[in-house]
Amino acid sequence: MNNMKSTTSSPPDVLSHSGLELFLLACMLLSFAGGAACLLFGSEIVGIICMLAHGILALTYLLVSQSRLLEAYGNARAHANDLEAERSRFRDNSEKLLALQTQYDDCRRRLRAAEASLQELADDKLSLQAQLDEAAQMQSANRLLPEPDKAQALNIIAVTESVIREMSSFCARRGIQLQLSTSSSELPIQASENYLHILFRNIIDNSVKYMQRNGNLVITVSLVGSDLFIVLKDNGAGLSEQETTHIFELNYQGSNRVSGNGLGLAQAKAIVEYYGGTIYARSSADSGMAIYIQLPAANRTGGAH
Repeated sequence: MNNMKSTTSSPPDVLSHSGLELFLLACMLLSFAGGAACLLFGSEIVGIICMLAHGILALTYLLVSQSRLLEAYGNARAHANDLEAERSRFRDNSEKLLALQTQYDDCRRRLRAAEASLQELADDKLSLQAQLDEAAQMQSANRLLPEPDKAQALNIIAVTESVIREMSSFCARRGIQLQLSTSSSELPIQASENYLHILFRNIIDNSVKYMQRNGNLVITVSLVGSDLFIVLKDNGAGLSEQETTHIFELNYQGSNRVSGNGLGLAQAKAIVEYYGGTIYARSSADSGMAIYIQLPAANRTGGAH
């Protein structure tokens, strides 16, 4: 872009007088005054000569003034031409600036469109990553499940009593007493008996290992609406609330870790979710651990709700 700074000189001052003009004016005044004095009070010849000198000086002054004015006029014309050239350059630069502004606005629009496209790609990436994570979690959960076993109509109370009988001696050797609390003798469920045994054994085994003291483990089974609710509550050492949120993660072991591979509760969660249920835990340090399970019950004809 051209440099828009003006390099032309300032316009000439036509009203000012040069030194020669001032000198001529002074001589004119003196010759006129001298001539007039001589004519009035002295020799007429000297007065006439003074007047002639005054006329010559006046003519010289006019010539000098005319020459200066012509020079000033030429300079003014040159200055006007320079100003016109400067205005033309300014107009050209304004047009270039307008073109650059248009290009800038177009680039801004393209940049905003590119940013929007990048944001969409980022959102798609997050969505895809979430889907991949979900697929990986499902695949991991499926790997935790035993070989598929045919579901059948079962009495969850009878299954729970069977597990308690199976594990009572194991718990007793560690000072833990297993108890069943229920108001029903029969609550139907459509599931694999093998899966339910693994579910209860894993949770009981985990509680016994982490209680770290003698105590009780109470299993409560109840029916609410069309759902079975199972609570396994111990009065052991428990875990902090922060650690409790991670106990169903694969290979996770808490701060009071004991021997084990961290698969038991992860497998229990996989079995519960396999039947469309939910499982979660509540615990705090020195207050024991409670595992809450919700499973869909079956109707009396054997079908799942």
